[in-house]
Amino acid sequence: PAPVMGQRALRPLGVIEVLASWLREYVAFELPREEIARQLVLTSCEVDRIVPRGVPDVDGTLGKFLVGKVLEADKHPNADKRQRAKGAVGSGEPRSFVCGAWNFGAGATVGVVLPGGVMPGDFTIEKRKLRGEVSEVMILSERELELGQDHGGIMVLSDELAPGTPLAEVLPVGDDILEIETLYNRPALTSIYGIAREVAALLE
Repeated sequence: PAPVMGQRALRPLGVIEVLASWLREYVAFELPREEIARQLVLTSCEVDRIVPRGVPDVDGTLGKFLVGKVLEADKHPNADKRQRAKGAVGSGEPRSFVCGAWNFGAGATVGVVLPGGVMPGDFTIEKRKLRGEVSEVMILSERELELGQDHGGIMVLSDELAPGTPLAEVLPVGDDILEIETLYNRPALTSIYGIAREVAALLE
């Protein structure tokens, strides 16, 4: 986590966690999170630190996370607890994958990550062979993306989504948390909306 410190003589009211994606729902900004934090420290409140959450965008690898459409799925011939499938990811030939979840089938819309994508925890996805079957992409659960605790099955998305759509346009797969310490004389800054109003004022 990147610390962002300031000096205040006033007593703190409390600490709130602000997702950058929530902030953007109320106010548009293009500045880096660190600059937003610096301006808040100079004018309004303490930003104790910025904590990366979910998928890291390392050299554009966030673009490896896409919406996929499962075209066919059947039982893995060499593994009773796995299924093999093929899916469209928006361009090129359908990609094959092997999965241990059974809560989806042909026609399902899912989240996928292509080789080269970096998962939370700095694990890089690679093309592999599992029990004799090639797995070119990985399909994703909520817990793998740090969006929730459900690891019992694959995350099934809306059928209205087109294959190849960047997953970051659909879900907050990569985000930052600003840990903000509010001073006792600014109770309005104890809400996401209050912080958004402050950022909007700072950026005019």
